[in-house]
Amino acid sequence: IEQINSSIQEENTALIQIFIDGAYYSFDLAKKALSLGIILIPGELTGRKPAEDKMSYASFKVNEQEKVITECANEKEPVKSEFNEDTDTYTAKFNKEDCHGCPHKESCRVKEQVKYNSIRFSEQQYATAKLREEMETKEYIKLTSQRAGVEGIPSVFRRVYNVDNMPVRGLVRSKIWFGIKVMASNVKKLFKSVKLAGI
Repeated sequence: IEQINSSIQEENTALIQIFIDGAYYSFDLAKKALSLGIILIPGELTGRKPAEDKMSYASFKVNEQEKVITECANEKEPVKSEFNEDTDTYTAKFNKEDCHGCPHKESCRVKEQVKYNSIRFSEQQYATAKLREEMETKEYIKLTSQRAGVEGIPSVFRRVYNVDNMPVRGLVRSKIWFGIKVMASNVKKLFKSVKLAGI
């Protein structure tokens, strides 16, 4: 998630950005891609929507380097926090006094227990919640809007340049003919850009 945030804020990045349909996106796939230097940017997320009467897991502050929960939504620090490597789960315990009178008590995901109040969520739940928040920002919306333009290119070549019915045969001739179509499209875009720039 931090990698996605930084990629949106910085124009120059060594990481490769790939726009992906939400139906093919998953947390595990995103982690694997990131390990290879690739950021997957979904346009939407599928699956069950978060409960509207409960606060987002992203409301809790997490130090992803240290793998600990550092604060709740009311800026209270936990008495203890740990990360289970086997289940990829964050756990934190808070003083009951800190939860008493909290303005977020009704929607908070912290559960009352005998000695402390506790919260537990998986790394995937936290990352997904953070991503949902990020997807609502203007920067993310602007970034994913590029996908619509890219997906429209094949349609333009079919409708305007009639690439499905090229009057040539053979692989080499077809490549040359298609290349000419691409050049024509690029030249048209160039003239349009020059005109808009008033050059």
